[in-house]
Amino acid sequence: MTNRDLTIAGLLATGAMEVIPSPSRKYRTFRSAFSDHTLFFVGRSGALRWGDNVSNSFSMTDSRRHRAYREIGNPSIHWESADQAQAAFRRILEGRKD
Repeated sequence: MTNRDLTIAGLLATGAMEVIPSPSRKYRTFRSAFSDHTLFFVGRSGALRWGDNVSNSFSMTDSRRHRAYREIGNPSIHWESADQAQAAFRRILEGRKD
């Protein structure tokens, strides 16, 4: 899987929903599961941006959160629910293994 595929799988596993049609031709857009106003933008190479719109967004590429989304998106891990994936996401951010 590519970095883009892992990032998108991680966003979807944690409950994010894809915005169709995307407001950007360069990025696939996802609405956060935690806030209706927060959008994530995933570029062709797997770059991750966060914000209200793509022109005012902030890069999250190679941040701890971006690495956590890629880890959650690993296809060898099956999440029973978005809640389970979100809990694992929070543990990854905190650096816990349990």
